[in-house]
Parts: sequence; structure tokens; C-alpha cells
Amino acid sequence: MPSGAKKLESKVHNGLSEMDGVICELLDFHSHTPDETLKNLTSLRSFFTQKSVIELEADQANTIIDITLPFMLTDPESPEFINDRAYATPNHIFEASWIITNVASGNQTPVVIERGLVPLLCSQIASARSMEDTIMAEKLFSQAVWTLGNIAGERSTDSIVVDIARTGVVAEFAAWLPKLNRRNKAIVMWALESMMSSSRQLCKAGLLSNFDEASSLAMDMVIECVDADWTIKQGGLIDDTMRFLFRVSDHDNELPRDKQRPFVRACLALFFDHPFLQTSIMSAFGNISNNSTEGSSILVEMGCVALLGAAISTSDAVSTRKTAAWTLSNVVVDVPEVAFESDIIDVLAQCMATEKSPHVGKELVYVAANLMDANDNPSVFINSGVIDGMINQMMNAVSVGTKQHRLVEEMLDVAAQSLQLVLASNREGDLPIGVLIELVDEATCLGLDVHRMLEFMDVLQGIGVIDAWDPDDGDETGDVTEDSEA
Repeated sequence: MPSGAKKLESKVHNGLSEMDGVICELLDFHSHTPDETLKNLTSLRSFFTQKSVIELEADQANTIIDITLPFMLTDPESPEFINDRAYATPNHIFEASWIITNVASGNQTPVVIERGLVPLLCSQIASARSMEDTIMAEKLFSQAVWTLGNIAGERSTDSIVVDIARTGVVAEFAAWLPKLNRRNKAIVMWALESMMSSSRQLCKAGLLSNFDEASSLAMDMVIECVDADWTIKQGGLIDDTMRFLFRVSDHDNELPRDKQRPFVRACLALFFDHPFLQTSIMSAFGNISNNSTEGSSILVEMGCVALLGAAISTSDAVSTRKTAAWTLSNVVVDVPEVAFESDIIDVLAQCMATEKSPHVGKELVYVAANLMDANDNPSVFINSGVIDGMINQMMNAVSVGTKQHRLVEEMLDVAAQSLQLVLASNREGDLPIGVLIELVDEATCLGLDVHRMLEFMDVLQGIGVIDAWDPDDGDETGDVTEDSEA
């Protein structure tokens, strides 16, 4: 028995011993015919494919790679290269690639990386388009992409994903996409979406622009799925496509402008019928508005503001409410008048009065702050209940305490600046001073950075709205003057 098989036999795990005979024959494949070798590869691939979870010891994974690697090698200079190409036909390569995909999908992805299979997979992708057998070329391409997707989705593989993006593989993805059937399109979009888990590192490396053509084609697919009335499933092609699009457009990487209008129209058609797409749609809208004033104008012109308000006020998903509020805050910076020409102010006040998530609350405070900054008469925010809602969100955030201290401090900072704007323009307005004093005292006791709030309270004291006040005691010591009852 070859040494690799002996090592495997010594550590039986997850029923892999069932394949000992096949493994021995593959390790010594020259003793068998090419057809017998192909049959053995298929048997091993089928064995893994039938398992819902693949768990291997590191030495088992290495043995499997020892078996399959020679069939995938194309460099004659490699010591493991199979000179008799009857044993390395496209069918042999495909079965071997599928086995590697299975190993990469399990708990030994690091072994696949350590054995240097990533460059080999990238080479397989690059060479597929030159094959005469287009059906086999698509199979080999898709299998290699699938494996790279498994690798890209693994934690701590950011540097590997950056290396993959540098190879030109993403351009191959884009070149293949229009030719693929939907199943293989889904594999490519899933792999691209997996690569976007490293979007921050790709941005730092200046590589997000490598995904521009894929982004354009992805937008085309979203548009086509509506026009052609595709069946859309959670975890399927369009789901992965939308997640890829909102991630690739992060970090100021703008989606193609010529596609934005039809893309937004398609997303509007998808929004209510497919709740699992809502967060991705809101995020894509947010990035469109965040990256250009023109993007915000497109959203306004196409009626998205009402949709944003509906998402904030009715969605059960915190992620959808949060991204919708973030998108709205971007839009009102560029087109603030839209809020005053619709019922958004009232929707904002209602949501701020009831929202329990501090993550959503922070974005709502930003919406209010951006509107106050753009409006010459902030008294409208007092009369509508937006100010009360903002203070409610501040109290809600402080109640979270130090668990989310950065979020709380950011919210208090933004809110304090906005409240100063209100006070500067409307000193006669009714502010709940007693509540503000209580809020600052509690935040101070928690050790939160509330310097903006302290500045605001000093302003209140300076104009006589409150009497002497010492936050260092952690007690409510300030008195509200008679003409400014809380």
C-alpha cells in the first residue's frame, strides 16, 4: 500500500476508510488504465458530493490533494506532471477539480491554500476560453470558480483574495458571464460576492475597479430578471448578485452611471415581492446616493423616497431599516427639499418615537441632522415632533450603555450639534430641558464622551435657559428656568 494511503488508514475519520481502495488505486494510477482511473476519480468525487458536511484531518486533506493534483497540472516542468496525457484528459481534470472543490468547502480550506492550488485554479480559469470543447470548457471554468468562491469565503483569506484579484481572473469572470447558463452564472456571482467579504482590503490595494465590468453585467442581470420575469429564490442568482453589487459599490466605488436608472427601476419592481432582497436593495440605493448627487437625484425622480420611508417604518428587519435610513440621510444631503415636499418629516418623527434599535436610531438622527442643517427654520422640527424623537433616540442609545459606546457617542455628538442649530434659530421653542439634563448626567456616569452635549448645556446655561449645572456630580443639579419648563 502506498505511504499516503497508509497514513490515511491510520486516521480514519468521517467514514473516509470506505475509499481506501480507491485512494490506493489513484495513488498508483499508472497501474490502471485511463478509463479505470477516471472511474476511480468519479467514485471519490461522488463520495464527497453525497456528504452534507465534509470534515477531514489535515493529513487526510493532503492525501486527497496528493491524489488529485497531478491530474490538474499543465506545466510539463512540474515534477508531478503526467506525461501520458491519456490520464489527464479534460474529464480527468474536471473530476479532480470537483474533488478539490469539495475539500475547499470543508474544514481544510487552509490546506488547499497552503498546497498552492489557488494559482493553479486561476490558470485553469484563464485557459478555459481557449478550449475547443466549449461545453467542457464551461464545466472546468465553473468548477474552478466554485473552488475559489469557497476559498474567498473563508475567514482570514483577505490577502489570498487580493492575490486572486491581481491575476486577471475577475476579467475572465466578466468575459464568461454572458455565455453561461443561469446555474453557472449563479456560481460566478456567488464567488464574486464571496470575494467582496474582502472589499476593504481590495479597496486599499486599488483593485475594486477590476470589478467594474462584472458590476455592469450584474446590473444587467438584475434588469433582465425583471424584464424576463425570472423565478427568484433566496440564496440564488439574483440574491448573490444584489449582495455583490452593494458590497462592490462600497468605499466610494461608483456603480456604472449609465445603468443606474434602469437598475433602480428593476429594484423597485423587486422590493415588495422579495423581502430577502430588501436590505441589499437599500444598500445599493445608499451607495448610489452616497457616491454622487446625480445618484440621489435619480432616486428622488424615480419615487424612491416614499419607498425609503416605508422601509424605515414598516420593515421587520433591522438591517433593512438601518440601510433605508442611511440611504435617506444621503439623499437629503443632496436633495433636502424632497423631505419638505412629502410626508418624510412626519414619518421621521414617528419612527424616531418608536424605533428600539440604536443602530437604526443613529441613522435616523443623521437624517434629522442633515435636514436641520439644510433648513433655515428648524422650528418645524420642534412642531413636528422630530426633536422629541431625536431626544428619545438619545435616551434609548444611552440606555444601551457602554455595550455600544462608539455608536452612542457618535449619536450624542451629532444630536447635540443639531440641537444647537435649533436653539440658535428658535430660542423660544420648547425643549425638554429636564430630560436633556437627565440624559447628560446618565451618559457622564457611564464614562461616555459627551463633550458636545456639555457644550450644548453650557450654551443653555449661558442664555439663561437653565441655572448653574455641574455634570461631574452625576446628579441632576440644574434647575429649569420658569419660562422653559420641560
